[in-house]
Amino acid sequence: EVEGDSSILAALSVWNLLIRPPRAWYDVSQLGPREFVAGGVRAVRRDVRLKTPRGVRLECSHFVPRHEESLQKCPVVVYLHGNSSSRLEAATVAEALIAQGISLFCYDASGCGLSEGKYVSLGWHEAQDLAAVIAHLRQSPFCGPVGLWGRSMGAVTALLYADKDPCLGAICVDSPFASLRRLSLELASSSRIPIAVPAFVVGMALAFVRMRVQALADFDIDDIMPAENAARSFAPALFMHARSDDFILPAHSRDIYDAYAGDKQYYTMDGDHNSERGAKVVNHAVAFFRRAFRLGEVDLGITPETLDEVPSVPAEFDGVSRKVPAPRCCPPQPPPTPPTPPVWTWDDDRPATLPAACVPAPRSITGGKGASLMHLEELLDIREPIWTPMTALVSEEGEEKQEQHWQEEEVKQERAEGMKRMCHQGTVAAAAKGEEASKCAGASAAALGFGPAARRGQRKLGGA
Repeated sequence: EVEGDSSILAALSVWNLLIRPPRAWYDVSQLGPREFVAGGVRAVRRDVRLKTPRGVRLECSHFVPRHEESLQKCPVVVYLHGNSSSRLEAATVAEALIAQGISLFCYDASGCGLSEGKYVSLGWHEAQDLAAVIAHLRQSPFCGPVGLWGRSMGAVTALLYADKDPCLGAICVDSPFASLRRLSLELASSSRIPIAVPAFVVGMALAFVRMRVQALADFDIDDIMPAENAARSFAPALFMHARSDDFILPAHSRDIYDAYAGDKQYYTMDGDHNSERGAKVVNHAVAFFRRAFRLGEVDLGITPETLDEVPSVPAEFDGVSRKVPAPRCCPPQPPPTPPTPPVWTWDDDRPATLPAACVPAPRSITGGKGASLMHLEELLDIREPIWTPMTALVSEEGEEKQEQHWQEEEVKQERAEGMKRMCHQGTVAAAAKGEEASKCAGASAAALGFGPAARRGQRKLGGA
C-alpha cells in the first residue's frame, strides 16, 4: 500500500514537471523600451498578438534593427524559451543579434508567460504554434533567412519543426532531450522527486503519467522523440549543452547530434541546466548564425518593383506606419479606341451608320475607250450596299415606321437590281459607241428618276 501511494505521488510530481510547471508571470514593462540602441545600431520593438490554428493567442515581440539607407530584407532569429519561462529569456541574446543586423522574434509559448493555454506539451503542440509564427514572419517581403534558437523545451520544439521546413536558415539548440519517455524515467528516479521510488514501480508510475498527459494535454509522451526528427533535418545546426546539467543530461544532446543529418557543430560550456549563458556563449551562437545566413555574401536588397504599387512597410519593422513608392517599369496603357465606322447618307438625308464589315471593297471592270462599270455606278449613284441593317436606321421610331422602312428598302433593292442589269448591258454598247452610249445611260437614269446623279444627267440632257 505504501509502495502504491509512493508511485502515485511520484507520478503526480513528474506530471507537474512535464505539463504544468510554474507559470512565469511578468509585467510588459520588463521588456524594456520600444526604441533603443544596441551595439551602435538603432532598433525598435513591436509587440504583436498571434492566434494559432489551435485558437491559442500568443504574446509576441519583434526586435528589429532599422535600415534607413535602403530597402533590404532582414534575417530573423526566432527565440524559443524553456519550460517554466517566458519571452523575457530572449533579452540575453537581443543585443548581440541586433548589433549584427539580425532581428529577434520571441514569444510566450502556450501555457507560459502571458500567452493563453493551460498546459505545455514539451514541444509537441509548440511545434505547431511555431509553424504559425514563421508563416506570419514570411508574409512580409522584408523577411530574410529564418533561424531558430531554442533552449530546453524550446530546443525540442525547434527539432520537431526543423525536418518539416527545408527553407530554414539555421538552428541553435541548447540542452534538448532525445526522448520524453527517457527523460521521464530519469526524472522519476532522480533527486528532484521528493519521495524515492523503487525501480520496479517506476514503469507503473510512468504509465499513469502517460495516461494523465493524454487526457489533459492531448499528446502522447512516447511520440516526442527529437532524435528521430534530427535524422530527417538538414539545416545547419549548433548543439550546445552545459557540462553540469543534471536535469537533462548532456548525453541527450550528444545522441541527437550523432543522429543529425545536416551540417552540425557541438559546443559545451560551464554551468548547469538553468545557468545564464554568458557573452562568450551568446557571441559564439550569433557568429554561427552569421555564417549560416552568409551575411555579407548574399544580396538581401529589395527592388521597388517587387513590392505592390504602393506597399505599406509592416509596422513591426520600424514601429511607424509609412509608405514606400514603387513605380512600375511600364505604366498601364489605356485601352485602344475602336475605329469610327463610316457614315452613309441616303437621298432623303437620313444618316445610316454601317458596320465596317458592310463597307464593300472597290471594284472596277475596265471596258473599251475608258468606260467602266465602276464609272457607271458612280454616275448613277447605285454603289453597294443599297440595303442597310434596320437597327442602324431606326432605333426609336416604332413598329409602324420600321415596317414602312422595310417596304422602302425592298423597292430600292428591286430598282437597283434593274439598273445594274441595264448597266451591264450598256457597257459593251458604251465601248462601241463611246460618247453616245454615255448619253443614253444618263437619259435612262433620268427617265427612272433614281438618285441625284440621275437627276443631274437629266438636266444635262435637257439642256443639250
